[in-house]
Amino acid sequence: MNSNPANPSQAGGASRAPVVVAVLLLLAAGATAWWWWRPDLNWRQGPGDDDDIKIEVVNPGYVGIKACAECHAKRVKEFEGTRHFVACTPPSGIGAPGFKPGRGLHLTGNPKLRFEMTRSGADCFLTGIQNGPDGETRTQYQVGLVYGASGKSDEMYFCWQDNKLVVHPIGWLFPFERWGHGAETIFTRPVESRCIECHNTWIAHVPGTPNEYQRAGMHAGVTCERCHGPGQEHVVHHRAHPNDAAHAIVHPGMLSRERLMEVCTQCHSASFNRRGPAFSYRPGQPLDESFRVSHIKYQEDDLVGNQVQYLRESKCFQKSEMTCVTCHHPHRPQQHDSASQSCLECHKPASCKDHENLPAAVRGDCAGCHMPPRVWMGARFHTTDDRYVPVTARSEHRIAVYPEAKKTVLLNWLRARMDAKSQKEAQRLSEDLGQYWIDVSEKRRGQHRLLGVMQAMREAVKIDSRPGTRKRLAEAIARQAEFDRLSALTSGGPEQQPREMIAALHRLLEMKPDDAKAHGKLGVLLSAIGKQDEAVRNLQAVAKLDPNDSFGLSMLASMAYMEGRAEDAAALCAKADAIDPYDAKIHYLWGTALLKLDRVAEAGKLFGLTVTIDPRHALGNQAYSETLRRQGQAEKAVTYARKAARLTEWKSPEIMLTLADAYLAAQRPREAREALDTALNAALASNSPLAPSIRARLREMP
Repeated sequence: MNSNPANPSQAGGASRAPVVVAVLLLLAAGATAWWWWRPDLNWRQGPGDDDDIKIEVVNPGYVGIKACAECHAKRVKEFEGTRHFVACTPPSGIGAPGFKPGRGLHLTGNPKLRFEMTRSGADCFLTGIQNGPDGETRTQYQVGLVYGASGKSDEMYFCWQDNKLVVHPIGWLFPFERWGHGAETIFTRPVESRCIECHNTWIAHVPGTPNEYQRAGMHAGVTCERCHGPGQEHVVHHRAHPNDAAHAIVHPGMLSRERLMEVCTQCHSASFNRRGPAFSYRPGQPLDESFRVSHIKYQEDDLVGNQVQYLRESKCFQKSEMTCVTCHHPHRPQQHDSASQSCLECHKPASCKDHENLPAAVRGDCAGCHMPPRVWMGARFHTTDDRYVPVTARSEHRIAVYPEAKKTVLLNWLRARMDAKSQKEAQRLSEDLGQYWIDVSEKRRGQHRLLGVMQAMREAVKIDSRPGTRKRLAEAIARQAEFDRLSALTSGGPEQQPREMIAALHRLLEMKPDDAKAHGKLGVLLSAIGKQDEAVRNLQAVAKLDPNDSFGLSMLASMAYMEGRAEDAAALCAKADAIDPYDAKIHYLWGTALLKLDRVAEAGKLFGLTVTIDPRHALGNQAYSETLRRQGQAEKAVTYARKAARLTEWKSPEIMLTLADAYLAAQRPREAREALDTALNAALASNSPLAPSIRARLREMP
């Protein structure tokens, strides 16, 4: 009997086929979590430990900054003053005064929700307090890691739950000297490896998990080896040969311009879609071997600074050999005027056409006019009396001529002067600039850029805070709040019904017709209620609206497979893979489509990659075992079938059949019978239709 896990025509296929869809539905990023089941990983101890699935990630040679200080003490001391060094710190790095007695209470706009922040010795705690029908619920977390301890913008807090890392909604906002919350909830959210990767030198991420890490040996903060590569071989060599020339270490300054830029691009860009495991990029290697760098259309949608994308769009970059380190010294704290001083290396003051028209006091402010600070919506919080508050500004890295920026520089200079003429001109400029940003907001409103409208109105209010301007900002905030309310109604909680979610998504898309994620959710829900044509249209819209989102293509591939169109499913998976090259779910579905087409060797490679990306992918291990068996690799097939069985606690009759087939191919009949016995018990316990065929196979066994 063939136990092909990807072939619905085989015995048991009717019960296996929906699992394929379930795998892909996980891509909805929580929107459809109510469809997905994954077995608890407290598997039964089975016979033989040679295929134990315990995952250990080996440190590839990171030794930490203290080892560097043995020879480079002066440089390390200097570097410790940079913001990279404190990109992530232990709780001892907390700089927020809000943990002091009397400053630890934060009231939200919701009268039923508040937070208390406390300190006990060296430990800091965050407690969410929610009032409900059954009284008060208190949820406490201990701070484990800290982002932003430099005291420049916001300080965020991360907490360990066993080996899983979560981020708390509360943050300290240094510019406002107060607490803020990123979401109106007492609950945390997982911290994915890409976030950790850009704030730390190294930590072992458990593959296949969103937020599980092996904490021992973590090197926190962005330190030497993030740009120079793992230093173990270098340190060992130079401890033994201290006078030798630099050995086994990357000097970024000696790299080509492109490779040097990529050292910064690994984090200062939209390089979210990985091609390999966390922390696998090495300075000097082509970055596209490790990541697929995305292009972000609108700046307000940047979750990170994404400075490299905009710098590359600048004529200064295109017509020179400048790199990030032209302006940013990698080992020293940034100086206030360093950007303008860097401009003078290539540009003479007289080359500025407005130079003579500007007051002498601002003539040297190149960056103020050509790289103006902009409100950045990537880090935004709610406070007690405001919502979607951007904490900090980011310098525009698309170096260009910005007329409104020059006016802003002049406005700030005029406001500092007390004579009547200056004040009158300041008032004129204020009204002019306020109207400029209002016009920008109206243009963005027509483009359905809700965050962009808020960003423009925040700029307007900074300059012109008259009631009319503030009213426009309040309207923009209300629109975003309504959008977020509707989004919450489509989150896929157990109390939410598909038709209610569909109605909310239609209202949401009236506000923002180009929201790719909303189209993706709507497509899944429409498919679930049988409206396939509408579902397809919405899923097709996902990649058109957001070329960086593979969800729509993956779901279309799943639907094609279930409709018996394996060739179409494989083609769609290939397109999804071009967007998300290191996604276990995509590779698993792609493999099942190819296996359906009897392209066993190709399918096997994809299943092998599936279990490399996610070693705990039970169906991936099962499918890989099947392809290995069909290619004559019986013992290896046993290994992966056993892994699948252990991951499902020996309770899946389909997987136990795969294990039995592998044992038979390996000439191990006694173990094959034991696997069939277990398969029968599992089938009877779950009322599986496989039970009669399993009994028949047992009767045929010698």
